[in-house]
Amino acid sequence: MDWTLSCEASRRIYFAVFQCIDNSSKFAVTRGINVNSFARKQPNKRRAAILTLFVFLLPVLLVMLGFSIDMAYMQLVQTEMRLASDNVARIAADNLSRYENEATAIQAGIDIADDFTVAGKPLRLRSSDFDFGRAVAGSNGAFVFDTNGTPINSVRVNAMRNTANPDGAVSLFFGRLVGNQTYSPQVSATAAFQNVDICLVLDRSTSMKFAVDANESGMSISDRRFCRAPPSNSRWLALDRAVKVFTNVLRNNTTDEQVSIATFGSDINNIAPGLCGRRESATMDLQLSTNLNAADGAINTLTNSVWNGNTEIASGILRGIDELTSGRSRRLADKVMIVLTDGFPTAGDAVAAARAAAAQKIVVYAITFGPDGAQDHMRAVAAAGKGEHAHAADEATLKEVFERFAAKATVLIQ
Repeated sequence: MDWTLSCEASRRIYFAVFQCIDNSSKFAVTRGINVNSFARKQPNKRRAAILTLFVFLLPVLLVMLGFSIDMAYMQLVQTEMRLASDNVARIAADNLSRYENEATAIQAGIDIADDFTVAGKPLRLRSSDFDFGRAVAGSNGAFVFDTNGTPINSVRVNAMRNTANPDGAVSLFFGRLVGNQTYSPQVSATAAFQNVDICLVLDRSTSMKFAVDANESGMSISDRRFCRAPPSNSRWLALDRAVKVFTNVLRNNTTDEQVSIATFGSDINNIAPGLCGRRESATMDLQLSTNLNAADGAINTLTNSVWNGNTEIASGILRGIDELTSGRSRRLADKVMIVLTDGFPTAGDAVAAARAAAAQKIVVYAITFGPDGAQDHMRAVAAAGKGEHAHAADEATLKEVFERFAAKATVLIQ
């Protein structure tokens, strides 16, 4: 029997009885009868009428009382199941995020479910009660769970107590009075996480030793800055401070991110053998790590190092692709690359490299910095990488861009 219909039937009986009493009183008044006097003159008949009315209402009152008790119990059971399923989903999602294995995530959820009671019994779940998929925000702001979406970022738990469950449906106290002796609660709970692997691909060409607003065209090997670490007013020092804004944003969110750092210049061995500074066209300065202090440390090392070269952006992007594809599975982690340069590419095809990144489901954000940034070219790089381009003419704007891109890369999708 439908509980809604039972409640409505009881309510109608209740009001019909009292409507009858009310109509009887009105009938007496319209006939000029003093009801109180009539009752005093006929006490036996009044007592008999009240007794008859009580006998008539007693079953209705019992049904209503039983229904109220069972409704309160059903609400309690529903609350217990909601609490249990929420915690199971959270534990399973956390386990999947850490170990990237659906079977272990399911087992972790089943184990924690035993710690919660529903209607006096532990909540027993089966493997089929767990779904894995991706939760994404819809146009109305609500999140939609897609069992076919990747990368996987959420776990849905379908908790229930019915005849198919090992413990069966929940028995009610007075359900027999209205023809429904059991209650079959069902609750779905979804918990999401976000794994993000980020590679910062940064320009360490010689021009990054120039002042932020300098309009210099090049640096000769006789320049005293050439064989020194970047000076305090250089573009690199401004980048150093902006990257630390980026890592601070990451520290303050709930995303499980790994960060790596690659830098690019050019191979100058064939041009000037024995010249001071780094010589590789691209290097991996920090492999993917959850240690954001290590990211800051890698930047500090570069800040205090000597390097030179041209601007082989494509080499840096390809190096970043190698690192990101060697990290967590693309099925369980979003991949993001942020490429910064202050100049024009001197070798390679950065647009093609960004297209190769997109083919690996890596989103490429592009930043141009200073007065000489190749904005049109880097817009094309961002478009090929299905990301976004931003230009920063000064340090303050550069910090804002890194802060914004950090938020975009790690936006929580639960």
